[in-house]
Amino acid sequence: MKRINLTRHFPYHNADVYDLIMDINAYPQIYPMVKQVRVLNHLPTHKDIELELNIAGPFIPGGKYQTSRVTGISPRTIQVVGLKGPLKVLNLHWTLTTPATGGTHLEFLMEYESGRGMLADLAISGVISQLVTDTLCQFERHAAVTLSPVSGHPAAPGQSSGRGGKPKP
Repeated sequence: MKRINLTRHFPYHNADVYDLIMDINAYPQIYPMVKQVRVLNHLPTHKDIELELNIAGPFIPGGKYQTSRVTGISPRTIQVVGLKGPLKVLNLHWTLTTPATGGTHLEFLMEYESGRGMLADLAISGVISQLVTDTLCQFERHAAVTLSPVSGHPAAPGQSSGRGGKPKP
């Protein structure tokens, strides 16, 4: 099983970062690889979603749809388990903590397996790694224009500090 482990620090409140990650219906506007999102089941404990993706490749034949179960435990943990799609195994773990310095520390762990053998996993590892990096960069850009920094962190001109989204012009 292949693993990708990344960390990021955001100058935003933990709950705001959590809410932004869990705003699944906004994904097509934020992430270029997501064409469409369908919520198949929305229960208090989790959401089952289907993402239509703009991906394809020799080891992802017809792999345009990924169905996953998203479980959020506000405001600290989000777990995503692939139910069906181009990868045989897909597990994502987002852990959000508030360090003493403020803001939010994000730990992201992805475990995956293509189901097509070790060579296929090796062949797609660069593509998957780049996809994860690009997605986190898109999230960082979206957070920067959507969220306000916590007190003690510099705010951009015209931006208030404290919990909540940026003020509307």
